[in-house]
Amino acid sequence: MNRINPLHIIVLLCVVILFLFFKNMTLKEEVREEKNAFKESEHLALKLDSYKKMYTDKKHQQKALLRILAQPSLKNSKIVLAKGLKSWKITASSIKVNSLNSLLSKLLNGAYNIKGLKIDRIDAQHAKLYVEIVW
Repeated sequence: MNRINPLHIIVLLCVVILFLFFKNMTLKEEVREEKNAFKESEHLALKLDSYKKMYTDKKHQQKALLRILAQPSLKNSKIVLAKGLKSWKITASSIKVNSLNSLLSKLLNGAYNIKGLKIDRIDAQHAKLYVEIVW
């Protein structure tokens, strides 16, 4: 009665090995999920960083806006640019619809903080424009 049956020890070792094997598999799955979550958050952080750089680079935005306003299709539109410390105001008393469409598509697709936008139709081919861009 004092002897331990070797068969019981072998069965106990097999149960412990199976338990450790399944525990190892679940831990590997958890590590894989955490790696995927880390990659997603790293991707999101890089994306947010690029947006931050794009929206906070004042000089780059100003140069891009000046390039847009210097386009040949907008030369005849008599666009007035009022530069302030914290914002620029773009006004046009009479701008052609095609030029307006070109200007707005470039402004709205760019990385600008547009505070105010007002368009009034004068006739079928002309409109008044007011845009305020803040930094």
